[in-house]
Amino acid sequence: MSACPLCSGTNWVLIPDTGEMARCPICYAPTVAKGAVEKSEIRLKFWTATFDAYEAEEAIPDQAKALRAAMDYVAHWPQMKADGRGLALLGRGSGLGKSHLASSICHGLIKGYWTKSVADQDVCLFVNVSEWFGDWAAYWAKFPPTQNRDDEGVSSEEQVLRSKLVYRDRRMFSTELLVLDDLTLFDKEPKRLDRLYALIDHRVANAKPIVVTDNHPTWAQVGERLGDYGPRIVSRLQQAGDMVSISLPLKKKNGGKK
Repeated sequence: MSACPLCSGTNWVLIPDTGEMARCPICYAPTVAKGAVEKSEIRLKFWTATFDAYEAEEAIPDQAKALRAAMDYVAHWPQMKADGRGLALLGRGSGLGKSHLASSICHGLIKGYWTKSVADQDVCLFVNVSEWFGDWAAYWAKFPPTQNRDDEGVSSEEQVLRSKLVYRDRRMFSTELLVLDDLTLFDKEPKRLDRLYALIDHRVANAKPIVVTDNHPTWAQVGERLGDYGPRIVSRLQQAGDMVSISLPLKKKNGGKK
């Protein structure tokens, strides 16, 4: 591989007007973008997901409709962000590309709107709801809560893991765009439903956009899957500006994307 024509591989360039050194825009931008993808927690299988890579089948018109809606969402992100508007990708079953499109939205925001260092900006966070609750369940299974335990009684492993989980939870409330993948695919324990509603309610109330995916084609079915909390959660999501519901019909052949 040949050296960068601008910085000759040093990653730094001289600014003639000031005499100061600055990061090479050719070499540094991809580095920041990679760090931003890692920070967004997009699943590894979707690290290369793009709108161009999404293959909509002619037999499923709503796939093309979903693709256009997702692309339009990114293209108008400043207004979407200002209005707190979200997007719902709902469809009957898996394999229709909903997670791919949601990941592509994150990639689009990283490419077009991540303008600062990774540490200074948080454009999007991709969270699979089942994994979110599963991570906390695994934590409590490994480190059961004990009474009267001071900081000295907490192992460094537990501190690191809890810090990581708490950090992600905080970002779920504050990140510019939160993707909630497979919204209803988790054990519907009351405490979990309460946490999910509290998160969605807080983001909607503070005009923080949410993109959701789910394997049920209508809001009524999504609400039914969420039990007693369903009407409240669906109502809040529908209030979030113009949530766009894309109903993707069942594929007629095997294969495809989730």
